[in-house]
Amino acid sequence: MALSGFFRIDFGAALPGAPGVVVVENGMVRGSDGIFLFSGTFSDGDGRCRAVVNVKSINGSPLTVFNTHQSSFQLGLEGQADDSSFVLKGGGPVQGQIGITISGRKIADLNF
Repeated sequence: MALSGFFRIDFGAALPGAPGVVVVENGMVRGSDGIFLFSGTFSDGDGRCRAVVNVKSINGSPLTVFNTHQSSFQLGLEGQADDSSFVLKGGGPVQGQIGITISGRKIADLNF
């Protein structure tokens, strides 16, 4: 299975995050929550998934869901996926920091 489409994403971490939208296509993931931009790789198979996502603020160094002010960081995430959703988990960008859970629900195919 190669997951693809537009996904609404929600975050669980030290602080609640704004929901966002990402596009998963051909092993790439890109999107935004209005505060940060996301760009990285996404792979899935046999119900498992993995992503490496670069996160960059749109403006300045805003407060992140990790309760820190950062303008850019990278997340390594692993989890589960089916054809319409995924749940990814990983550590924060700073060692020892609270982790993050990102839940995605498909909202549209790529060619809607």
